[in-house]
Amino acid sequence: MNREMIHELEQDFLEQHTANTVEPAVYSTAKQISKGTRTVPVASELMLSDDWTYADEDQVGEPVEWVVDHSGFGTPGEPALTYPEFIEKLKDYWTRHPGHGFVISGVGQFQVYVHAVVPMVYDEEEAD
Repeated sequence: MNREMIHELEQDFLEQHTANTVEPAVYSTAKQISKGTRTVPVASELMLSDDWTYADEDQVGEPVEWVVDHSGFGTPGEPALTYPEFIEKLKDYWTRHPGHGFVISGVGQFQVYVHAVVPMVYDEEEAD
């Protein structure tokens, strides 16, 4: 199966499941992150609740997506972060952006992509 076929299957899945919106994992303390990130849901931008949007690296001023090894065989210093490296990066990010949430934005053969999401800001005039 090539990359294009995988992308087409993913798009078909998303179109079928966009009615089901997903809320991101939101942490209230760094200790919660240290205990584990097993609650981070898989959510493409199309599946994300209307109250959230993917964080933009240019607006946040630092990386907002992390590639994390999920095989268990990764080693420190590789392009995909090990789980302990990821936890430290996530805690560091969270201390600077405590209102942000997190979703798994993609899954590869040996890695997952975790993306920060930010609450949507609504203009009061639009709400009326």
